[in-house]
Order: sequence, then structure tokens, then C-alpha cells
Amino acid sequence: MENATKALMIGAGMLIAVLTMGLLVMVMNAVSQNFKTEFDIETSEQIRVFNKDYESYNKKLLRGTDIISLCNKAISNNDHFIDVPGREITIEFQMKEAIIYKPNGDGTAIGTGRSFKTNEVYTMNDLNAIKNDSEAFTDFKRRIFNCTGIEYNNNTGYVSKLSFREQKIDYSQGL
Repeated sequence: MENATKALMIGAGMLIAVLTMGLLVMVMNAVSQNFKTEFDIETSEQIRVFNKDYESYNKKLLRGTDIISLCNKAISNNDHFIDVPGREITIEFQMKEAIIYKPNGDGTAIGTGRSFKTNEVYTMNDLNAIKNDSEAFTDFKRRIFNCTGIEYNNNTGYVSKLSFREQKIDYSQGL
């Protein structure tokens, strides 16, 4: 009888130990899942805030100055996240009329062999070329663009590309 009581006590002790271990594993899994959920929520919020900055340029009427600001922001972002895959952004724009640097009276360009051509797609890195010429830069800043597309990285969810096209506005009927 004494052995049976000891066996029952050992069995009960083992059962309590197994239940305690199971409970500990469940608590650890719940805590781990909670941290993962918090991390996912924080990551989603970071993506939302980041994308909101760029989605604000998804408009019908943007001046060239807005495109310049956006390009500078994208270049800064790409420099900051140079080693992080899926965080690079490309800005593309297309113009309806060419920008010719320092036009001469006969239709040629003085002092440069470069011009922005009609309906070609340019990227944010091409803007550096016109920043060096005050007349071309002033011309570009006055142009009107609209956003024609916004793309997101499939893996990260971050904005990866914005596309713009110059719009010719007929001012004869007012804005």
C-alpha cells in the first residue's frame, strides 16, 4: 500500500510537472506571438507613413518645383537605404515640349549639346543636367505635370516608382 501511494504521488508530481511545462510553452508562444504582432503593426505603420509621403504626389496638377522636390527626396532616400533591397525609388517624368538650353535666335542651343526631348522618359537623375542651367531650370519649374502611375514593391510594400507626364493647360478659359 505504501508503494502504491508513493507511485500515485510520483505520478501526480509528473502530471503536475508536464502540465506546468505545457502551460509555460503556451505562455511563451503567446508572448512570442504578441511581440511578432507588435513588430508587424509597427512595420506596417512605418510603411504607411513612408508611402503617404510619396502618395501625396499622386495628383493631377503638380508644378515642376514639386517634381524637383520629389526627385530630391527620392535621391536622398536611395542614398540612405543604399544597402536595403526593396527600398529604392524611381521617379520618371515625360515632357510634352522640349527644354533646349540657352536657345539662340536661330533655334540652336548655345554652349551645350544637351536638350530634353519631347515625349522621352527621363528619371530623377536627369534633373541634375538642367539644374546647372538657370534658364532651363526656371522653365522646368514652371511646367505642369500630373501623376500617371504609382508602383509598389511586391516584397516590401514600399512605393518603388512614380511616373509623371507634363500637361499642357489651356489658360484661355481660366483655371
